[in-house]
Amino acid sequence: MNCLCFDTSGEKGCVVLIKDGKIAGSIELSKIYGHNETLLPSAKLLVDRLSLKPAEIDTVGFVRGPGSFTGLRIGIATAYGINAANPEIDLKGYTSLYLHARKFLAEKKDVLVLLDARKKQVYAALFLKNGEKLGYKNIYPSEIGDFLTGFNVNKLLITGNGYPKYKEVIDEQLTIPFVYQESEKCLAKPLAEEILNPSGGEQPSTEPLYIRKSDAEVNRDKKRK
Repeated sequence: MNCLCFDTSGEKGCVVLIKDGKIAGSIELSKIYGHNETLLPSAKLLVDRLSLKPAEIDTVGFVRGPGSFTGLRIGIATAYGINAANPEIDLKGYTSLYLHARKFLAEKKDVLVLLDARKKQVYAALFLKNGEKLGYKNIYPSEIGDFLTGFNVNKLLITGNGYPKYKEVIDEQLTIPFVYQESEKCLAKPLAEEILNPSGGEQPSTEPLYIRKSDAEVNRDKKRK
C-alpha cells in the first residue's frame, strides 16, 4: 500500500506518507500560509523526498470532520480532486473525534473526546471500550452531564482541546471519576495507523462531517427567509 494521509481539520496541519505498507515520512504544514497554499506542495515534497511517483499512490486518507470549516473543505476538496484525476485511488475518511480517541481505545479505556468548536461550544463523542459510542454532537460544556446520562461508566479518560478550554464548567458537570490526557495535535499519523491496521472502531467514509452549519451558511439561510 502507498497512501497519502493528511489532516487539515485543526490549527496544525500535517501530511504522512505510507510507502510499501509502512509509515515512511511526515511533514508539518506551515503556519505562515493557509492550508490551501501548503497542502499540495507539502504532499508533493514528501512524495518526491521518499522517491515515490504520484501514480504509485493507491489510497488517500483524510480527516472528514468536525473541525475548522475552511480547513476541512480544503482537505476534502483535495482528496476529491486527487480521486477525480485518478478514480482508481481509494478514499478513506475518518472523523477527528474518533482519531483523537483511537490510541486510548486500544488501551481498553472509555474515552470522552471534547474538541473546541468555538462559539463557547464543543464537539463531543463518547467511545466505550465495549464498542458502544455516542455522538457525534455539538453541545455546550454545561450540557456534558446530560450528554453522558444513561451510560454506566466507572472511569473516563477525557481528551481533546475542548477540556482545558472549558475545564471549570466541565468539572462541575462530571460526577464520574476521570483523567485528562492530551492526544495528537495533528491527526495524520493516527489516520495512517488506522488505515494500516483498522480497529473497527469507526468505518471509513468519504462524506464530510461538519455537525453544524458554518457562519456563512447561517447568514445565507437568514437572507433567504
